[in-house]
Amino acid sequence: MEDLGGSNIKKIAFLPTTTGNEHANYELFNNGTLTATGNNEYGQLGDGTNIDYYDGYITVGEGYSDIYVDNTNNYAVALDNEGNIWMWGQGCNNSPQIVVEKELFSETTEN
Repeated sequence: MEDLGGSNIKKIAFLPTTTGNEHANYELFNNGTLTATGNNEYGQLGDGTNIDYYDGYITVGEGYSDIYVDNTNNYAVALDNEGNIWMWGQGCNNSPQIVVEKELFSETTEN
């Protein structure tokens, strides 16, 4: 796995499970790479499996600008650099999938 370096981290998100005993961690880097590690019972790591991963971090994807995690329902939501919203984990696919495409947003202007 590539060492992206701590100084390049843009955001860290922590997702405890509902039992509070295990967790998933996410790191969003300045270059848009999103990585994850930890509990994957509901597919919340976004690698397409339900296998926990505690040996370093796996790459979820690239081209992300922000991440939000819901610690009540064990899922993650990310915004990519194109304006699409991606989601994975409990109640959705174990792999990131676009749930809202940029084209569905309408542009507004203030007068």
